[in-house]
Parts: sequence; structure tokens; C-alpha cells
Amino acid sequence: MRTIPVLSELMSKWGIKEFDLVRIHLRDGTVLDGVVLPRPGVGDPNVLILKLDNGYNVGIHASNIEKVEVRGGHVESKSAVSIPIGQFVKAESTGLPRVRLVATGGTIMSKVDYRTGAVYPSFSLEDLYAMYPEVKGIADIELLNLMAIFSEDMTPRRWAEIAEAAYRAFLDGVSGVVVLHGTDTMHYTAAALSFAIRNPPQAQ
Repeated sequence: MRTIPVLSELMSKWGIKEFDLVRIHLRDGTVLDGVVLPRPGVGDPNVLILKLDNGYNVGIHASNIEKVEVRGGHVESKSAVSIPIGQFVKAESTGLPRVRLVATGGTIMSKVDYRTGAVYPSFSLEDLYAMYPEVKGIADIELLNLMAIFSEDMTPRRWAEIAEAAYRAFLDGVSGVVVLHGTDTMHYTAAALSFAIRNPPQAQ
């Protein structure tokens, strides 16, 4: 029976760290060049995340890796920008319908670190709102920074937080709530919210 390699031990053996520029040789003969990225908090711990030179990310299981070469120096990571969690901004009323944006993180609320190709939750809702000023003619936008996580880190407890924030928005009389969310688990959150908020209060 073949033993499954432990990625952390192999990285130590190969002498590589997060943000190293590497060349990976797979057992099937494929060769991949890229930057080793930090792993998300969930998922298979034996999968190496690599930012390819073409900009795409791939996950490679340790059992498929033949050897790894360090191509160059360590690429310094740009630290994530702190955004004020829980901050609420209410737009000046113009008589248009009130819509509350609830930010949870994900790529839509992230900025790219061009030195590594990695993305970090670092956009404030104010930044996003400033990028699309045309929405000012559609609704009075209220901005709530609820959390700043990637969708792979979403949990049932987080679903409850989102549902509570959305329900409170409806109690406050908004016409609609838009949840800004990462792509990977968006459908799970949408399903959870459909059960959590079956009969939202009607806007006043």
C-alpha cells in the first residue's frame, strides 16, 4: 500500500516556502512553473497551491509531485490591507429605493498582490461603490462590511451572521439586500439564506 506524502514534510525536504518561485515536475512528466501560494484554511492539507506564470492557480496533490526545484529568490508578499469590519455607511437619501450591500469578502472584495499574483480581502465597500458610481441613479446604497473572508472559509456560523444582517436590514425598511460573496461556495450560502429568511419583512 502506497503511503500518501505529507505536503508540509515534503516542502521542508525540498527546501521551499510560501511565495517561492518554483518548477514542479509531476509524475506524469508535466512541468509547471509558478509561485507557491498560502493554503486556505480548509480543504486537503496535502494539496500545493501554485500560481502559474500565466496567472491561473492550480492545486497539485503531493502524491503527484516527483520533485520541486527553486527557480529564484523568495517573492515577498504584500500584507493584506485591514478594512474596518462592522463598518456601516448610509448614503444620503434621494428618495430612491434603499438597497443594503453586505460584504462578506471573496475575490469581488479583493485586491491583487502583483508581486505574487495572490489576492487578499482588502476592498472596502466604499472602494467598490466608488468604482460603479452609476448605481447612484438606481438606488440609495447602504454599505455594511460584515466580514472579509474567502468563500472556502465560509461556515454555517457565518451563514447565520449573514442571515441576521440581511434580516435586520429588512426590519430597517430596505427594499433589497445584496450579499457580496466569493464564487466557490456562493451557492451553498444562497441555499442556506433561502431557508433562513423565508418571509422577510416588507419594505415600508
